[in-house]
Amino acid sequence: MLDSSALAAAPALSVSSLRVNISGATVLGGVDLSIRAGERVAVLGMNGAGKSSLLRSLLGLIPAQWRGLTIEGVPVTSLASHRRARQRVAWVPQSPAFGDFPVTARDLFDLANARAEAVKVSRRLGVGELVDVPVREVSGGQLQRLLLSRAFGQITRSGGLLLADEPSTGLDSRSLGLLHSLLSKSNAAALVVTHDERLLSACHRVIRVESGQLVDA
Repeated sequence: MLDSSALAAAPALSVSSLRVNISGATVLGGVDLSIRAGERVAVLGMNGAGKSSLLRSLLGLIPAQWRGLTIEGVPVTSLASHRRARQRVAWVPQSPAFGDFPVTARDLFDLANARAEAVKVSRRLGVGELVDVPVREVSGGQLQRLLLSRAFGQITRSGGLLLADEPSTGLDSRSLGLLHSLLSKSNAAALVVTHDERLLSACHRVIRVESGQLVDA
């Protein structure tokens, strides 16, 4: 892991007493998490431990309760309803589904207000020629690289916070190397669910989800 001693003190993300219950079961039981500006944090845990739920709850994609949530020091009631917070948070989901919608990567880049930067990243990742192809027509690995292009294009433009759920899924060795480079050189804070050793080495800190709580790994 990297040395985090030189990072700024102001948190990019701070959440207290985060609780997630799914179908009556407690997934996260009042956890606290703070990530400093520029700090990259990896999340480990067994399958079903709540790693993805942690990210999705912060994004407002699943119901959750918390005592307080701030993005770069600004109190937020919900990322889904807070425009500035949405612009500061880049999201790489695991196994996204776009159905039959003819959406292209360029459309996704535009939604993130990061077309020029994302196109540059897509060329580095070897999928620049696919930005105008409907995402339903590309392979899983190609889609993952396009989603990474959107996310890194967004944080290249504005910094902020990257949330990524198993971003190395479907990537070949070369793409994994490029992902490691992008993550290592990014000035954005990051919360990354991963078991990939190369990505772990790009992070300053590793935490683990166990029994509904966050513990240092």
